Amino acid sequence: MTSMSPEDTTASLKAKDFGNAAFKAGDFPASIGHYTSAILADPNNPTFYLNRAAAYLKLGKYQDAERDTSSTLTIQKDNVKALFRRGQAKMHLENFEGSQDDLRRALELEPDNPSVKEELQKVQALVIEHAKRPRTARPAPYPPKPRTRRVPIEITDALPTVGPQDDLLVPVSSRPLDRPSPTASLANVALSPGSRTPENKQLEQKYPQSTSHETKQTRSTKYGGGIFRPSGSHTIFTPETSSAPRMKPQTDQPPWPAMNLAAFTRSWNTLTTDRHKWALLQQIPPASLSSFFGSSLEADALSSMLSTLHTVLSSGESEESLVQEYMMCLPSVPRFSLIYTFLSRDDKNRAKEIWTLLDVAGVAGDENQGTKKLWGV
Repeated sequence: MTSMSPEDTTASLKAKDFGNAAFKAGDFPASIGHYTSAILADPNNPTFYLNRAAAYLKLGKYQDAERDTSSTLTIQKDNVKALFRRGQAKMHLENFEGSQDDLRRALELEPDNPSVKEELQKVQALVIEHAKRPRTARPAPYPPKPRTRRVPIEITDALPTVGPQDDLLVPVSSRPLDRPSPTASLANVALSPGSRTPENKQLEQKYPQSTSHETKQTRSTKYGGGIFRPSGSHTIFTPETSSAPRMKPQTDQPPWPAMNLAAFTRSWNTLTTDRHKWALLQQIPPASLSSFFGSSLEADALSSMLSTLHTVLSSGESEESLVQEYMMCLPSVPRFSLIYTFLSRDDKNRAKEIWTLLDVAGVAGDENQGTKKLWGV
């Protein structure tokens, strides 16, 4: 084990403190980065691996958590927390036997640890449930080859001879062919100006041709329909006679795209009025703000939201209860305390004015005191 310089020890402990603060704030990716910096500064400290494994478990990265807990146990083989967390990681990886071994070893070291006992019971219940599941046959890695059979082929050298009396251009049919009548053939073709014989004039009178104007009018005509019954009581549908184009209803609210964080940010930055921004913000339920923004909310976006909420309250649109719900749920967004520190003094005063207006409206009760402190009130 190499000796650590005082500078490296100080840097590693400082990075660990930053990682602990990010972990408590729910910013697990940031905490992993700080713990990694601590490990690089002091790779022989088992606590750094153990803390990073806890962050990996929160993010569902169970293989990484198993690796870090194994590194801790390499340095301290009887670390109960490392055995406990590696047992959790193995349980999620469905390595139930390995999970039970780690948890039983942790229970031997600390027989009265309630968390280890509870986790061991959970793993044993999963083993029983897994054994009851019906086993399905695994699919074959390759599809079966189709069965083939050999067909004998007879090869002959003799070719059929064609006599001079055979005419290959004469049509041959198994049934008699009817010759079309001249009347029917002429009725289906347009008569050229040079073929206006007396017979053709009679055909024109019998089969009059429509002009181009009549053809366009026929195409633009909308025909009706109906239900025709054998009893004679028919129902006729008349076509629409109105030629006015149908207009889509005009709405004062712009159409919103499919709501995700990228679409919300793009729409929010393009809107120019607080009334439209308020309508866009209402597409996100207050209780879903934390999961919708995650760790991607920025200080400038929060500042713009505060300006919109303040305008809504000042306009007297009777939206106090809904505004109060947004003010209550915004602090649940990850990294809110860090984002709040980047707000300007005007933004912080605007937040205090919003709570003052909510108090005047009578919607902010005593149960909001904890949330108000997060807003600096």
